[in-house]
Amino acid sequence: MSSSIGLYTVLRLGLSSTDIYCAGLGLWPRGGSVGGWGGVLLGEKRRKRTRDDIVATILSAAASPERKTHIMYRANLNYSLIEECLRSLVAAGLLEEAREEGATTYKTTVKGLGFLSVFKTLRSYQASELA
Repeated sequence: MSSSIGLYTVLRLGLSSTDIYCAGLGLWPRGGSVGGWGGVLLGEKRRKRTRDDIVATILSAAASPERKTHIMYRANLNYSLIEECLRSLVAAGLLEEAREEGATTYKTTVKGLGFLSVFKTLRSYQASELA
């Protein structure tokens, strides 16, 4: 039941399977977490963040126009990884890049906000199923 609701939301937003692949599953060439960065503390156990977790953090950080450094600190990524992620998210249409006051800023697009909404909904379903 929960996957049909998530699928309905994805279809309603007009996200294609290619968009979702680019947004969450196909940004980085290696499987697993990005470069081993950023474990999440869950009780006594640590788990590595998934690419989807990192994408969601970046999109949340860029809800209003933000510079690359701010997004990098919020997502807890190094410079080379944030460069790669931002480039991929802009190419997928989830972030837009703008020049403001001589600096480049990034802002989450409507499509990116849709992805973030679907991601949060799916995470809440996963959490309720684990409980």
